[in-house]
Amino acid sequence: MGIVLEQHPERARLFMQWQNMDWPVAVDALNLLELKAVPVTLLLDPDGRISRISPDRDSFAESLENLEPPPPPPDPKAWWKPWIGEAERLFLSEDKSFTRMISQLETRLKSLPPQSPQTALTCFRLGVVTKAREESPDSEPTDFARAVDFWQRALDQDPNQYIWRRRIQQYGPRLAKPYPFYDWVPQALEDLNRRGTPWDGSPISLTGSEVTPPEQNDPDQTAHPNPDPDNKINHLAPASSIHVSLAAIPKNFKPGETVRVHVQFRLTQPLVRQWNNEAEPAILHIPQTVWTPQPLNLVWDSFPTESANSSETRSFDFEITVPESDSSRIASGNSIHIPAFLVSHFCDKLTGVCYLARRDAPVTLEMPDQGASHSAGE
Repeated sequence: MGIVLEQHPERARLFMQWQNMDWPVAVDALNLLELKAVPVTLLLDPDGRISRISPDRDSFAESLENLEPPPPPPDPKAWWKPWIGEAERLFLSEDKSFTRMISQLETRLKSLPPQSPQTALTCFRLGVVTKAREESPDSEPTDFARAVDFWQRALDQDPNQYIWRRRIQQYGPRLAKPYPFYDWVPQALEDLNRRGTPWDGSPISLTGSEVTPPEQNDPDQTAHPNPDPDNKINHLAPASSIHVSLAAIPKNFKPGETVRVHVQFRLTQPLVRQWNNEAEPAILHIPQTVWTPQPLNLVWDSFPTESANSSETRSFDFEITVPESDSSRIASGNSIHIPAFLVSHFCDKLTGVCYLARRDAPVTLEMPDQGASHSAGE
């Protein structure tokens, strides 16, 4: 069976009918599984307990033959986490008392520490329930705006949460839309009618933002805020499968001259990690320093193909002006140091999981003495 983390179950059902998918599918709009990215494979034992999480493809058959359930927790209540309470149970039931659910979640939110994981999760679920009320007969005028606000509060606290990111991107505020989310719905309805098996579910109501294609990103250097101001995006280690190389032109430069810096990111294990082309473009952030008077976001949007994933080398370049003042050289130890970093979406080819990550790419240029050369490197 499958599980979809979808705000609107009827859309998943329409897609299944359109694509002739006939296995059972459950809906986890509240993200009770607390996943940060999909897909995830859960292997259940005969008692319905999770025996393996994302088993290796090569050992999947062996896992089926040797199912060993995990030991039970010492406290039976540990199976049910304390922040999954009455509001979640109501949401899963036939009693759609959205106002009551919202009240319970808001009460819970007030009792939680501001920066706890439970706080972010509660904000996300408040967004889900508030959006559900907005689509019900009990809708209130501010429901949609409040739902978006709750989702954004959750994502601001945990920018690594792919599920939350996609939920808010569906409606477009603040984040670039990676693709039109539901532009397939009209085609699905048309194809089902043509087959003689028309859609018999609830009417599918879409907003313009859910079918509008993304805007093209400006590839030029433009001033932008820091994409990771609170340093919360997961860091990839320097020894990870991404190699960073730097070069500066001209090779010999003096104070007062302009230097063009080139930064390249090469995937050293493309069969393991690839670029995700279905999300926001990669951004190389150049923070404000004495050598870069304003912060820059260099946006990569030169996709070589229409493929969802790719493994090409991605290159960025920008200019810096070396100050003529000797004070900057003394303060920096006779070198230029710019703490640049890349923020990009990746996909793991072995598991199929896609995620957002940060790769630091510090730019260090040694200020040469007269006639000396300089080096650039991590």
